[in-house]
Amino acid sequence: MEGDPLGELVWRRIAETIAGEQPLKIADPKKHDAASVAKVIQEIVDQFQFLIEKRRLSEELYHEGDPRPEKSAQRLFFAVAHAYCKANNLDLTPEADTGNGPVDFKMSSGFRGRVLVEIKLSTNPNVETGYTKQLEAYKNAEETTRGFYIVIDVGHMGNKGEKLLFAIDGIRRLSASKLK
Repeated sequence: MEGDPLGELVWRRIAETIAGEQPLKIADPKKHDAASVAKVIQEIVDQFQFLIEKRRLSEELYHEGDPRPEKSAQRLFFAVAHAYCKANNLDLTPEADTGNGPVDFKMSSGFRGRVLVEIKLSTNPNVETGYTKQLEAYKNAEETTRGFYIVIDVGHMGNKGEKLLFAIDGIRRLSASKLK
């Protein structure tokens, strides 16, 4: 556990402090259908992207210069999403399994307001099939048409991102004091 190479501890600290340190005001949805839930989740995803790309949360994706496992990135997303889902009265279920294997996250408000989130690292060789096949299978099993597929680029992206709609730049950045 020294140095937390798998990112098993860091997400708890983030979960406890993120909402206070990085407040996000989200308008309370008028309805609790899939479209309204998806709108809230989009704001959460945007905040997650902002924190990774602009507030150096990307540092938590690495241990000693190497990307941590995909599970660590999923825990980081959980840490960010939990506080905001709680504030918006949305259920956040990690590793929900309805028979096709566990989707990373199901966020819901009632039966009709279900939206899925799947997170992959760019190092995963199955990034494209995860988007074209895996997410669709999860959506069918959960009886929803809404899902987010998030790829975090930690290197080795190559041309994997050409067919994807959304990727977060998780490449480590220099501190502003080291920019030339």
